[in-house]
Amino acid sequence: MLNIPCPCNPKIQYLNCCRKLHIDNYAIGNPEQIMRSRYSAFVFGLKQYLLDTWHISTRPKQNEFILEKNIKWLGLEVKFYKLIDEKNSVVNFVARSKIQGKAHRLEEHSTFILEKGRWYYVDGKFKIN
Repeated sequence: MLNIPCPCNPKIQYLNCCRKLHIDNYAIGNPEQIMRSRYSAFVFGLKQYLLDTWHISTRPKQNEFILEKNIKWLGLEVKFYKLIDEKNSVVNFVARSKIQGKAHRLEEHSTFILEKGRWYYVDGKFKIN
């Protein structure tokens, strides 16, 4: 699994991209890197990583957070990443998928917050086509 293309960017090997954050989820990454690693975590079904990178104020409980098993992730495009100030950031992205053969497009405007040297996903406004 280490020499495969990274789900967040197929031009880079997983070993040299999101794996660093998945293995050591306390690694310091900027909000775009955290968002990309979260996308890859959805692809690989890394539930605990997703919960660990979710801000406690909006994080679902372990038993309430269920990963969709019938989804095939097709790709990620980061539209923009912007620091609002030293502790707040936004990332806008599009993630494509198929569920039971039907194509879906998720566009999300995600917010992130910096606490104790780590960026956390807070929430997002999204639309699904």
